[in-house]
Amino acid sequence: MAIRNGSAGNSSLLSKFLTSWNVFGIIFRDCSHSRKWAYLVPFRRSRCVLRNAGDRSPDAYRAVCAAVYRMAADRYRDYKLKEHNHLKAHGPSRPYDEMSVEDWQKCIDFFTSPTFVIQRSSKNKANRGKAKYSSVQGLKSFSATRYDEFSGDSPNNDHRFAMYEAQLRQMQREIEILKNRIPIVVPAEKENEGKDEGLEGFGFQKEAESLGINYGQIGNNLPPPDKVHDLLQSLNLKKARIYDTNPQILMSFANSNIEIIVTVENEMLSTLTDPQAAFQWVSTHIKPYFPATKITGIAVGNEVFTGDDTALMAYLVPAMVSIHAAFVRLGLDQYIQVSTPNSLSVLSQSYPPSAGCFRLELNGILRELLQFLATTKAPFWINAYPYFAYKNDPNGVSLDYVLFNSKSGMIDPYTNLHYDNMLYAQVDAVIFAIGKMGFSGLEVGVSETGWPSKGDPDESGATVENAAIYNRNLLRRQVENEGTPLRPNMRLEIYVFALFNEDMKPGQTSERNYGLFQPDGTMAYNVGLDTLPTTSSNPSDSISLDSSGTQVKAIDIFLPLLYYSISHAIIDCLINCAA
Repeated sequence: MAIRNGSAGNSSLLSKFLTSWNVFGIIFRDCSHSRKWAYLVPFRRSRCVLRNAGDRSPDAYRAVCAAVYRMAADRYRDYKLKEHNHLKAHGPSRPYDEMSVEDWQKCIDFFTSPTFVIQRSSKNKANRGKAKYSSVQGLKSFSATRYDEFSGDSPNNDHRFAMYEAQLRQMQREIEILKNRIPIVVPAEKENEGKDEGLEGFGFQKEAESLGINYGQIGNNLPPPDKVHDLLQSLNLKKARIYDTNPQILMSFANSNIEIIVTVENEMLSTLTDPQAAFQWVSTHIKPYFPATKITGIAVGNEVFTGDDTALMAYLVPAMVSIHAAFVRLGLDQYIQVSTPNSLSVLSQSYPPSAGCFRLELNGILRELLQFLATTKAPFWINAYPYFAYKNDPNGVSLDYVLFNSKSGMIDPYTNLHYDNMLYAQVDAVIFAIGKMGFSGLEVGVSETGWPSKGDPDESGATVENAAIYNRNLLRRQVENEGTPLRPNMRLEIYVFALFNEDMKPGQTSERNYGLFQPDGTMAYNVGLDTLPTTSSNPSDSISLDSSGTQVKAIDIFLPLLYYSISHAIIDCLINCAA
């Protein structure tokens, strides 16, 4: 095995290549003339796309995107596949090729982790769903089936580019992190084997479309917003909620695919009941950042109905109406929803779920709120924490039930719906309560839920083990896009609390230990979210953990391999063009 340094010639070539796509004058060409397209191997396909060099074209960018990353994916997938097959054939006792025992152990931890198993099964299921025909006898991948002479479809290059664009932009960010920093371990040249699977060979975590994260900032040691942005990108999380309108965060999240919900603080509600003040607030805090930053929602206040401040409650709906009116004036109402997060204390009864109803004294103002949400088609947000129910009654509440581990669960005697976890029961109780007010079609989402990894002696259940189980099971269900028993076909949108442990939060110890991550970017515990880059001060530290929760520096193996694959795919393309 040869050693190359990331700051050597390949880095400068890579940087130049990514920033000056057209200098090679590669022309993009439609290959629909090829009746045998479906049967061409990836190498031949790339040559068809890139065969005409010397002519400048605006489509050169697309040609390089499709060809380079397909070839890089083939190489990277091949290396990981060989290591995985070696593990299955020879077991963990015999290291692969010339790999050290330490590096081999990292591979074992990676391939035996629950996340890897979920990724593989999810991808297989997704690929079967994409297939145009029920069976292709194992001879053709999805891409080959799509561009098949039998289907009558020729290669649609615009469509192919759209498929690769998101992965390309993610790759460019990763290359910037890797460049000039990581020593590259270059294995001996190996012949590509296996089927063409495009970029799925990179093994990125399957996206949970309805999962978001709450990004709190009550800490004096948190990473800067740009590092948080990179962390969320590496986790493949596409939704976040913040508790203010911090301009640094909004600027750092610009031009990314992360949707963000911002918050109007409770103390601002009285001011924003005035339509002109609300318009000025929107013009100052929202409009300058939209649409570059994907602001999709405004959380007006937080748990306004929890306390006994009746004046604050009275300000809520008028402030929401004024903010929405400002969006209408600016033409933003179709892009940004206005709602408010509520605690479960708005319910007077939640068990069984079908008995759910709101507190009698809140019925008047809640009816106004529900009418506004129904008119603007915004969701009703609820902060739901099964942890609190267990903490308050550890002898009467089943720990398995609140941790999504219960097989028996409970059956609602009035609906016969079966609930295997408390979170879904809490959400359905809110849905029933809303229905009894005459707004049964309203969407309900979970704006906060989580479990603390540490607590005071009187905080039962606040342990690392329970936090890992709760959030891991929640993540698994989100990947499957589950709905509640009452609405099984409507995926439940959930924002996990929280991204980081926040050391300046007041209250009991648990309040400062809800984070999935420590402020230095390392995981507080393993929930199955594997990242590529890291926000740690040490660039060689990875945030991936094995199934036992031990930190694994898998970056030492897989990121250098990724870099190697990309750089050599670029060289291959240049050789092809020259030929």
